Amino acid sequence: MAIEKTEPKSFENSLVQLQQIVMQLEEGSLPLEDSLSRFEEGTKLLRHCHAVLQNAERRIEILTNFTDDGKAVTEPFDDSATFAQEAPAGKRRAKKEPAAPKEKPAASTGPDLFSKPASEDDAPF
Repeated sequence: MAIEKTEPKSFENSLVQLQQIVMQLEEGSLPLEDSLSRFEEGTKLLRHCHAVLQNAERRIEILTNFTDDGKAVTEPFDDSATFAQEAPAGKRRAKKEPAAPKEKPAASTGPDLFSKPASEDDAPF
């Protein structure tokens, strides 16, 4: 099987190549060295796609109004909130600490059938 290593020309081409690589890796039929090579190529394509999307977000303008003569009034899209929440590239998220074990309730011996209930609603039968 020939492995194509062409530079992507567009986001769409990169995405198609990335999907092909994922399918090949999921099949598991490639030799180890070829799999590693395809994985590296897929990582580069993923970074390329992510960069293209980031640049597209920065170019988006929000339509805010129209002038009297019908022209659109726009303002730049504020992407600072989007980028502030993302983890830096290449770093993994910190693992969450496991929750403390819940305390077991004290062993119950069942309802006390011999004491007088506080009301009829509390009666076991």
